[in-house]
Amino acid sequence: MAKLDAESNANLADERLVQADAEKQRAEEEKQIVQAVQNFLQNKLLGQADVRTQADALLRAGGLAAEAKENPTIRELLDRAAKELTPDKIDANFPRQPIVQAEILLTVGNAYRGVGEDERAIGFLQRSAALRRQHLGLDHPATLTSCANLANAYYAAGKLNLALPL
Repeated sequence: MAKLDAESNANLADERLVQADAEKQRAEEEKQIVQAVQNFLQNKLLGQADVRTQADALLRAGGLAAEAKENPTIRELLDRAAKELTPDKIDANFPRQPIVQAEILLTVGNAYRGVGEDERAIGFLQRSAALRRQHLGLDHPATLTSCANLANAYYAAGKLNLALPL
């Protein structure tokens, strides 16, 4: 009987170790997502408010430093950041990180919605939802969030009529 109890306890310990490892991996993935989004927002989006940072970025992109603006609008900052999120560039900026890509696309899409640019938001939100469907599945809460944001953008842009018949 003691031998069975010991084996049962060992199996339980192994199961808990597997669960702890899975939780640790999930926490690490979430930490990487948060860090990537924070870095993107601070450097690629909000960091572009600084004229010197703008000038440097414009020069690196082959533009002219003289195109830097002293007081850019949020829309202008979003448009600059969006250039880093084209399908060919996002993989270079966030290689093998589809969930990070999805989160950043969602953030930029929602920012466009926030400044009244629902049409512009749709493309970012579509790509976010597609990545999450592919990598997290249809029923994952993050996938559903991306899909809901996309539906709201379609509705606000007048591309979706949710009126119910009386």
